[in-house]
Amino acid sequence: MEKKLQPKSNILLNGSSNKKQNQFANINSPDCSIEHQQMSHSEKLTLSALLHQHEPVCSIVIGKDKGNILPLIAHYSKVAFSLCRDSLIEEKFNHLKNTRFLNGPITLVLPALLQELTANNIPVDLILINDNYSAEEMKNNLNIILSYQPMKQLFILIHNSFNPDCRKGIQETDWKKSPFLDFVDLDFIPGRMIADESPPRKQLFGGLCLACLSPSPQNKEVKIQTPADNMFNYLNSSEIEVPGCDYLNLIQ
Repeated sequence: MEKKLQPKSNILLNGSSNKKQNQFANINSPDCSIEHQQMSHSEKLTLSALLHQHEPVCSIVIGKDKGNILPLIAHYSKVAFSLCRDSLIEEKFNHLKNTRFLNGPITLVLPALLQELTANNIPVDLILINDNYSAEEMKNNLNIILSYQPMKQLFILIHNSFNPDCRKGIQETDWKKSPFLDFVDLDFIPGRMIADESPPRKQLFGGLCLACLSPSPQNKEVKIQTPADNMFNYLNSSEIEVPGCDYLNLIQ
């Protein structure tokens, strides 16, 4: 039976000005609290639009979900897998009936899962990497994904691509190893600079990298797009002074 999706909020349809920020933050996210949001509104709405349009058969979320993004992905997917070393994630989201939780090292769990799904003819068509990984961990995760031959169009989303370590890992990944690579935009949604309140400390955070793998070889050279590279290099410069205020409220 074809899955019919119903919008969880009509705020985009009726343009109601009476709806406050809390409801806006939860748009298209049925079980998501606005507390401890990892994603900005632009990142979350981009993910929601992609999920609504793509309607994944099988989605994989890699990393600890601190921002209640897993329920959103599970809502739009026929089946979802959460890969994380933190067993508390399963306790938090055990109400998601179409979601399976796999705990353990990603470098062991992810290739085994992809192999089993392929053997059972289940296409993986959305993967979200959603954690603060080191450059080496990011490269390891991406190398496993790039070794996968998709059965249908596969979207790869990497959150926190503006973080220097994550960004370094993405840029150092050998994307050309996959003949199925069709598109990579490191700054599909650019990140931002935030500052801790005491003492003021510069941090580059957020951003969504989007890559796409096609089910057939592309036979072309794919250029890694980095439209926000100049901004990143400027903000990452040691010459930037950080004001002594908390910018976290801009993304909550």
